[in-house]
Amino acid sequence: MRRISIVLGVVLLIVVGLGLTLRLALGQAPGPGHGYRVVESQTVDDDQHVVYAPADSAAPDNPTISSFSTQTPYCYQPDPAQNACYINFYRHYVESAPAPNMRYMTITIESRIRAVYRGFFQDSMYVGYDMQSPGFKVACGALNSGGVATMGKSYAYSIEVRDSQNGWSGNYGTLNCPAYVP
Repeated sequence: MRRISIVLGVVLLIVVGLGLTLRLALGQAPGPGHGYRVVESQTVDDDQHVVYAPADSAAPDNPTISSFSTQTPYCYQPDPAQNACYINFYRHYVESAPAPNMRYMTITIESRIRAVYRGFFQDSMYVGYDMQSPGFKVACGALNSGGVATMGKSYAYSIEVRDSQNGWSGNYGTLNCPAYVP
């Protein structure tokens, strides 16, 4: 009887843990109509930077996330004989002002969360390429599999941050990888 109680307790803990993880993952995508409004938006080519705020808040027109940059996304293939590429970014930097703290930053590639960085009473976060070395592994893909004749697959990525006042900001883009040619 005691073994059954222990097994049921472990199963219950696993189910609760998975439920909390799923709840966190589903809550990663803010947007208009989901309780958030767009405070600021910029688009260059296919890349986009958006700042969200809770729809019912008295958020100012100037967001509390004062600076957010994602620099130099790249995809490389260390061994041309393998269909394995790595996506990485030179750096991510976010700063909030005047008062809220940064809660977390998530990196998502093709709708799959690849990394979560949490803040602890800090008003800025810096994540360099060496903190996620060698990068996030993806399939390179065959020639033209991403729509570019000389490249392999293309991957959509998003880097999203949230501050302690529930202000959101995100950088979104698409990255082409080298082709795997066996």
